[in-house]
Amino acid sequence: MTAGPGGRGWEAVAETEPGRTEDEELRQLAREDPCFTLRSADGSSVPVEVDPSGDVLKLREVTDGAEAQR
Repeated sequence: MTAGPGGRGWEAVAETEPGRTEDEELRQLAREDPCFTLRSADGSSVPVEVDPSGDVLKLREVTDGAEAQR
């Protein structure tokens, strides 16, 4: 995953391996509901919006007070 500054929060691009079952399942979930909670190994979490685009998943931090419910 590569992160950089966005308009209101950070934005990131996550590359996935095409052809893997998990990749397509994640893309389908993002098409049905793009709001997720991204959790890291240290126990912290951040609400994100996911946009499946080509071979990458674009993640954008949700900063408008809305929270992802996943």
